[in-house]
Amino acid sequence: MQDKAQITPNLIVWARTTVGWSREQLAAKISVRDQQLAQWESGEDLPSIAQLDKIADALKRPTAVFFLDAPPEDIRKPKDFRLLSKENSAGVFSPALLDELALFDARQRFLHDWRHDQGRTTNSLVGTATLSIDPDILANSFRQSVLRNLGKRDFRSYRHALEGAGVLATITPASRRILPAEFRGAAIADQMAPLILLNESDSQTARLFTLIHETCHLLLGLSGVSNLQRAVRTSAPEQRVERFCDRFAASVLMPAAEFRSLAKRLTDIDPASQELASLARAFGVSREAALLRLADLRFIRFDDFLELRGQIPQFEKKKGKGGPGFAVMSVERLSKPLTREIFRAREAGFIALDEACEILNLRLEHFDSVEEIAFAEH
Repeated sequence: MQDKAQITPNLIVWARTTVGWSREQLAAKISVRDQQLAQWESGEDLPSIAQLDKIADALKRPTAVFFLDAPPEDIRKPKDFRLLSKENSAGVFSPALLDELALFDARQRFLHDWRHDQGRTTNSLVGTATLSIDPDILANSFRQSVLRNLGKRDFRSYRHALEGAGVLATITPASRRILPAEFRGAAIADQMAPLILLNESDSQTARLFTLIHETCHLLLGLSGVSNLQRAVRTSAPEQRVERFCDRFAASVLMPAAEFRSLAKRLTDIDPASQELASLARAFGVSREAALLRLADLRFIRFDDFLELRGQIPQFEKKKGKGGPGFAVMSVERLSKPLTREIFRAREAGFIALDEACEILNLRLEHFDSVEEIAFAEH
């Protein structure tokens, strides 16, 4: 007979409810009957050590936490973050997203402390805008001063331009399987170390829009989490911010004069039409973003945008054969500038080797290969 884990039963309930799971969902995840899990949660019975390990793994909690007398303060959810979708109005994060936000938060805190220790100056962009500014005017100024009227319209070019302005963007690995409907992006509007997080599970064009949307959060000095259901007409202050950031992103990526000249030729705005796809492709954005810009510039009503958005065909991301190696992808997701900052801090003795591995989210055997890629000049 297996040894029972002498845990505090209500900590299973706490860990389960903090990620928004029902008892049935957790039971299915760990392959036990609902009645069995109910007995563990009530204290009528106790799980074995092996069963507890399954619970901890499913809920992304250290096994030791279930032996505490009371729930600890949940440090995995950055306090400045908020969820803005109707589906997630309770502010419940999935275990995978909680882990990614915790890692994102740890990276930003490291970057802030390291830059402060090095005597770096604060970023000149963070907190420079207000909601009273016309987002089109703000976007035009941003294109000229930060993007410097960037010619290429692809994610890598925009990301590189932002890095030049001291704004770094990291990307969650697709293996985390965080749905865009739950999460598209996050931003921490810290003047010493502004940082953006994006979802690799999202399409490349949607990720570009989110990159600029989150940049607007930084300009406003507002941290937050964004997702697919941002643009909903409401008087709530949060939604006012989201609509402002959407308008800013649309204006940056689709300048009004150029967009109008192409939009005038549209004869079919059906979300599945090739005409709409061509319009979106001309600016390197998604069909959703193109529809939003059509609404902003009053080619269609905002209510029409909300209706049409739900009709956009869902295309599966193409899975290529092979691809870049682990070290290359690690640097690409984290960004070369941030990866270099971590290695320099390690070399200077600011952080220990194990801390560097934790911030990089690397095993020790990959440390040298990632360092080599990070400092390669090509």
